[in-house]
Formats: sequence, C-alpha cells, structure tokens
Amino acid sequence: MKIKHIITTILLLFSSTFAVSQELTVESFYKDSEELSAVKHQVLDANEHPCALVIVNLPHYQLLFEGDVILSEYKGNNEYWVYMPEGSTWLRIKSPVARPLTFEFRLSLESLNTYYLNLQASGLPDISATNEEYVASFKQDKSSDDAETYATFDENNNMCALVKVRVAAYAQLFEGNIIKILPRTNEYWVYMPEGTNSLEIISTVAAPITYNFDKLKKGRTYIMQLYFKDAAYIPTSTSVKETPSTTLTAPQKTTFNYTNNTGIFHGPHFLGIVYSKEASNNSYEYGIRYGWYDFLIGWYVEGTIASSIIVNDYYAEYENRTTDNSGNIHLIASGMFGGNKFAASFGMGAALGFGENATGGFIIDAGLFYKGYDRYILSFNYNYTHYSYGSGHYLKIGIGYSW
Repeated sequence: MKIKHIITTILLLFSSTFAVSQELTVESFYKDSEELSAVKHQVLDANEHPCALVIVNLPHYQLLFEGDVILSEYKGNNEYWVYMPEGSTWLRIKSPVARPLTFEFRLSLESLNTYYLNLQASGLPDISATNEEYVASFKQDKSSDDAETYATFDENNNMCALVKVRVAAYAQLFEGNIIKILPRTNEYWVYMPEGTNSLEIISTVAAPITYNFDKLKKGRTYIMQLYFKDAAYIPTSTSVKETPSTTLTAPQKTTFNYTNNTGIFHGPHFLGIVYSKEASNNSYEYGIRYGWYDFLIGWYVEGTIASSIIVNDYYAEYENRTTDNSGNIHLIASGMFGGNKFAASFGMGAALGFGENATGGFIIDAGLFYKGYDRYILSFNYNYTHYSYGSGHYLKIGIGYSW
C-alpha cells in the first residue's frame, strides 16, 4: 500500500510540474505581401468590409481564439485560418493543454492582407505521427437537445444532425458530407445532413480513418469518442485550470452555406390543422394553416370553414330566420415572434359568407405556440370575428408539424 501511495504522489507531482510548464510562445509574426489567400478566400465583417487573415501555426494541438474574430477554421497541416476586421490589434489564443496567450500586433491589421503567426508550445512532449487513432464508441445522446438549440440547416433547409467528436487536445480535420464545424474544448461539433453515414477523420498525429455508422437522423445529437493506441502521453484540459471559452453564435459573414435557427421549430416551415368552437353558440371552425418561422420572427396564413355562424336577434325574432346551413370562409394572416419553446402570434383577416344566412366581416386573432414532443407544435388562439349581423368569439386549438 505504501508503495502505491508513493507512486501516486510522484505522478501527481509530475503532473503539477508539467501543468505549470505548459506555455504557448510566439516564434514569429509577419505580413506576407505575396500570399493572396485573404483576397482569394474573402470573409466580410459586419460592415461588409473584407477581413485580414491571420494564419496561425502550431504543430498537433487544438487551438481556440478570442478577440475580434469573425471566423476561425482549422485547415489541416497544423494551420488555423483566423479572419479579423481591419484595425484589429490583438488576438487571444487558447489551448486545452497550455495557459492562454494574448498577442498584441505591432501594427494594426490591414484588410485583404495575410499574416503568419507561428507558435511554439514549451513543456509539451514530442509527438510521434505513428499513433493509431480509433473510434471507441458512437451513440445517440438522447438527453441532449443541442442539435435543436444550436440548429444548423443544410442547403434544402432541413435541420442537420450534430456529431460531437470528442478527442484529447489534438487538432483534427474532418471530411465528408459536412455543413459546419465548431471547435470546442477537447471536442468538435460536426453538423451533417440527415442520412449521412460516414465521417473521415484526419489527425496531426495519426493515420486518417473513415468511420461508418447508421444513417443520421435530423435534429439528433450523437457522441463519437476518439482514442489513440500506444500513445506515450495524451494531454488533456485537466492539466490547465482555465477552460477556453467559445461562442456558439455564428459570425455575421462566413464562407459557410448555413443558417442558424434557435426558434421553436425544427425547421422554418410548419403545417397544421385547427379546430374551434364559438364561445357561447353552436358554431364551429375547421381549418388548416401554413407558416414559416425563423429566429424570433415568422408568419403564417390560415384558412377555415365555419358552420352555423352567428347572426343577430333581429333576423331570428322578426323574420323567423335561423343560422342553420349558414357559413363562412375565414382567411387570416398573422405575424409571430418568440424564443426556443414558445412563440406568440397576432393577426387579422376577413370572413367571406356563404350559405342560407351568409354574412361577412373582419377578424382579429391572437395566439400562443408551444413546441411539444419532437417536431410537433401545439397552438391556442382567441379569435374575434365581427360579422355584418353579429359577432363571434372563437377559442381555437391546433396541432402542427415542422420541417
């Protein structure tokens, strides 16, 4: 037992010494006037102005960036491309295996120019490229709704699946049917379209592998755990107390073809049916609605058929006319706004009469939408309809499906 305690103590001391000595340093920084990548692969800032490009080089290890960063991408060959607005003066660099480094540029960055920032990592072991990387597990994470909360859509406006690739500290490049990649600490969020069944993983310290899996389902989150065989030392973020912070908000201008959506629906389109009853009379509505909803705002149009509509007492008492077989077609257009679970709506429309006691009028409608199980949407509406010969107060319930 004493020997085990001694060995454990030695290992802990070694880990502490290792953690303290892990540092990122700048080997060189310069502008390359002959490099045209910033011109050929332009990214615009929020003011529609071309960015400067900083190519950051550090062998093997994963990096994350803070500051006035518009877009950062790992391009392979130990290079990160970091797009920054003209006039930027500093960049903060983080890694799961070293303390953060804030580097101040001697001169502010210039638009459409390419800069090289070469880093060194002291206190880290030499890495061999002979390691073998393998997928230890791949499964759906049914407890996570990240694929919905931080949704990304493919070119057909269908929600992607999210594959969280977890790996200890090393830079990785992915190929295949990929919509977007977000680097996170010790993992990468890879968004892929529904039906995708393979992913190619290219590491800086191992041979490439292609992993096949069952077809992905849209809006689902999956976990892929990577490991290395026969690696002498695999550093992790536990060696460094400060966890790099990243943002899930997409830059305003990027080279990706995707749309972020954090609204109540899985996709911008939804279709539903509605049923309602007039609050105090024998009148009913049956209808269908179609709409579109993106982050915070949206709209829908609705058409219903109302039977046995309300007319005032004048006809019933003095002309002996009833509401039997009378009806309306109701047409409503509404705007929507809301968040991740709920959205409110407000709209107006018209009632067009048909039947024995046909009458027309205008409509005011207000409602509340709620995202229920999976892709199903529940709605509750209050509908005031003012006819030529009376008024109706309808309470409506609806169910819909989003895609």
